[in-house]
Parts: sequence; C-alpha cells; structure tokens
Amino acid sequence: MGQPDRELSRIEANRMAVTVAAGSLLVGVALGAGYWFGLFDSLIPTGGFAAADLPLLLLVPVLLLVLVVWSWSRILSFFE
Repeated sequence: MGQPDRELSRIEANRMAVTVAAGSLLVGVALGAGYWFGLFDSLIPTGGFAAADLPLLLLVPVLLLVLVVWSWSRILSFFE
C-alpha cells in the first residue's frame, strides 16, 4: 500500500522548504561574491531608480524574504 495523501503532502511541503532554504543560501553566496567583485556597479543607474520602479523594487524583495523566512522556519522546526 502507498502512503496516505496527508503524508505525501507533508513530504512535498518539506521538500519545497528545503529547496527554498538551499536556494536562499546559494543566492546569498552569489550576491556576496557579486558585491565582492563589483559586478553590481553596472546594474545600478547613476541617478538612482525612477519613482515608478519603487513599488516593484520593494514588493519583490519583501515577497522573497517572506518565502525564505517560511522555508527556514520549516527547516528549523525539524530540530524542535
């Protein structure tokens, strides 16, 4: 017999949490390396960003932060 649907959904949720947590570590290392080697200097405009870009520039990092916090809380809940 296979596993019940509830057990499969828990496994899938934990896989997603592990994937997001590992991805956040990789992105953090890549951002740190990019900053260290000065790769972001060409991406930032000299006059700053336009005011019309601010909602998107604020929304995306906030959503990414929520996803990373959720995944790390799932990972750390294994150790309770």
